[in-house]
Amino acid sequence: MAWLGMNDDEVNAQGNVLQQQAEAIQKLITKVDQEVESLKQNWQGDDSKQFEQEWTGTHRPELQKAQKLLTEMKTTIDHEVSQQRETSSQY
Repeated sequence: MAWLGMNDDEVNAQGNVLQQQAEAIQKLITKVDQEVESLKQNWQGDDSKQFEQEWTGTHRPELQKAQKLLTEMKTTIDHEVSQQRETSSQY
């Protein structure tokens, strides 16, 4: 038997997990920012500068993209759950 529709409570809960993961990524970014800043106090030179540039120019932006994607997915889920609940309330 085919199933059609949405278990809105479960989908909403899964959306909350996505939001938690987005928040975890932000905490990770903040922590690595702090560590990279601390490294500058103990590591000088070209290699240190390259390390920081790789973080700020490559790795941090990629994590920020992942965080944004998860947040957008949560927004989509919220919208879809809202639509499902509105549709279901009509029946």
